[in-house]
Amino acid sequence: MALCDETSQDPHKKALQESMKTLLESGLYADMRFTCEGRDFPTHRAFVCPRSPVIQRMLQEGQGQFVEANARVVPVNEFTATTLERMLQYLYTTDYDDGRSNAIIARKFAEHEEEMPIIIAEVDVGRWDVGEDHPPFSNGSGGSPSELPNFTIEPQSPDVGERSKEFEEMVGIVEILLINVDVYAIAGYYDVPSLRDLATEKVADLLNNYQWDQAGFLDVLHYMYEKIPEKNCPLRDTAIRAAAAHVSGLVETYGDSLPSALGGKNNLAGDLLTQVAARLAQVNIDHEMTKRKLRQASRAIREYTGSWGIY
Repeated sequence: MALCDETSQDPHKKALQESMKTLLESGLYADMRFTCEGRDFPTHRAFVCPRSPVIQRMLQEGQGQFVEANARVVPVNEFTATTLERMLQYLYTTDYDDGRSNAIIARKFAEHEEEMPIIIAEVDVGRWDVGEDHPPFSNGSGGSPSELPNFTIEPQSPDVGERSKEFEEMVGIVEILLINVDVYAIAGYYDVPSLRDLATEKVADLLNNYQWDQAGFLDVLHYMYEKIPEKNCPLRDTAIRAAAAHVSGLVETYGDSLPSALGGKNNLAGDLLTQVAARLAQVNIDHEMTKRKLRQASRAIREYTGSWGIY
């Protein structure tokens, strides 16, 4: 399941997604609703129930043990309204907004190993969607941050207070990771495996293709263990592998306080150590394979050149 790329998306599929999004937001023809944090979310059983067997059982007629079956109301107390909203976005459109459209994050260069310097850009919050041709940069140049590695943007407003307020509304990579953790958790609660897969893909994309906050990342990991206690968790495994790949950065960031930062009631430290050991073992295997191939190549060259009388 690839992440949605609006610039290359099939126009018919995009039109259908927009129609489904409008249907969800309007509540037209709704025959059930979710309630969460004092908000009502009118929805349609035909779209929700086939994607979630948990909700289907709750609303199944004749199941007297569920109050929801008669009232067709599903109260959500375990998650926030915004997390519920993202799950509903996915159930209707096969995707959800994880906050990247309102984020200031730096993307790595695809053609270089080094990471791109942090880009500070002022954006009209809520009006720049991923894939839009011309994000509202003040100089009107268009393009995305990944295309502008050394771009300086003048403030749109001379009022520092107003600018600060806009920046407060934006989110960074840590917040986006936490959003996806919550989506993964609600997908597990309501048994929507494909949504869990998408949340895992979004996290992997963030960790592989964007600069990330070494200090804030351990907070994300601890939150994952708290929010998703299940033993086998692809999302957590993805994050642990990323932490192991950047373990030198974690050591540099935390220094002697790393053991206490890793500590807690969860198994974060043990899982990270296991993954680091696995990486070291793989490095040794790769090193031995490289040496073996070089020896084989060397013998082949000697035999080949020896037939010419060079050796």
